[in-house]
Amino acid sequence: MTNPCRAGIEVICYHFMPVLEETRTDLAWRLTNGAPCMRFDFALFDIHIIDGAGAVEEFGQLVAEAAAARFAAMEDMDRKALTANVVFGVRGAASWMTLVNVQAHLAEYDAISAGRLRHHLIDFLAEVMPLAQDLGMQLCCHAYDAPFPRLGLPRIMSTEANYRAVILAEERRRRAVGRADWNILFRPDHGQNILDDLGRKGQPGDPTIGRLKGLAVLRSNIAALEHLLVTRAHR
Repeated sequence: MTNPCRAGIEVICYHFMPVLEETRTDLAWRLTNGAPCMRFDFALFDIHIIDGAGAVEEFGQLVAEAAAARFAAMEDMDRKALTANVVFGVRGAASWMTLVNVQAHLAEYDAISAGRLRHHLIDFLAEVMPLAQDLGMQLCCHAYDAPFPRLGLPRIMSTEANYRAVILAEERRRRAVGRADWNILFRPDHGQNILDDLGRKGQPGDPTIGRLKGLAVLRSNIAALEHLLVTRAHR
């Protein structure tokens, strides 16, 4: 952390996702406007490829039936491509990780709950935040992909309720004591490949123009919610 600080970097975004990170089942799904983006179809993968325990109950009967129909219509090469896409979500291991490896790592987290994983996150922050504060740096947690339990893994930083449990009370505490860094950062993530992104052949889900568009949408929403007419209405 000291080296990025010396280089003038003020914010570090970190991951806290066990086994699989920003995993998708399709890395270049074409939207109706022609823009490729990443897509979730974990019911199909969890139920029919990895044979996850309790997957049918987790997704529900209607989703399970739709997944079964899609799986039956797939060619063998499509099923292999689906598996390869999921394995691609293991950061730094896409070239060597296999489905057997993924299953073994998932088994290590069979007994972990969302509450226990959240406590692990808090323990991690308790260790690193004192140094970050001494250096004047801020940490920003990467939002969990996807925003729902996936392959039996709990998600602890995906929803409004997750963020309320971890950071919104801390924001109020900081604001009350007059801290300049009361507004805890979050990062926008992923986007559609548009314009110059289409020829860049960059990391799936990380287009330059598409992410800037997403950031612009987020900023416009924040500006609207902070408008005086909105804040008055909620007093």
